[in-house]
Amino acid sequence: GYPALAATTSVVVGKTVQVSAQVVFIALGALLALPHLPEGSPARRGMAIVAALAVVAVLVLFWIQSHGLFSFVRAVLARLPFRWRALEERQAHLRELDDRVFRFYHQDRRGFVASGLAYFAGWLCDALE
Repeated sequence: GYPALAATTSVVVGKTVQVSAQVVFIALGALLALPHLPEGSPARRGMAIVAALAVVAVLVLFWIQSHGLFSFVRAVLARLPFRWRALEERQAHLRELDDRVFRFYHQDRRGFVASGLAYFAGWLCDALE
């Protein structure tokens, strides 16, 4: 079959790009709703908050992945009073996965943008349907 590391990298990157496109779609919808809502209305304030939180969520997600998603998870879990033996046994594999994800975002920007635009176009088509 397909090498596990390459498949896992593909899933992590694909799901991140898919969720990011959805969040950008939601933020764009919230921003487009703002001019149609009355000044000072709770709905208008809510839409602005949704748009801001959506952008922050995407930025945090990419920041975590650019610093190593699994390294971040390991650091968080290390603060807990118990150990995850399965994670400890797979540290080298998880570091390689982090490296591959990082390389995709930094070395294949065209593929990243194309993938994001394809997912975004899918969300637009779903909305039109």
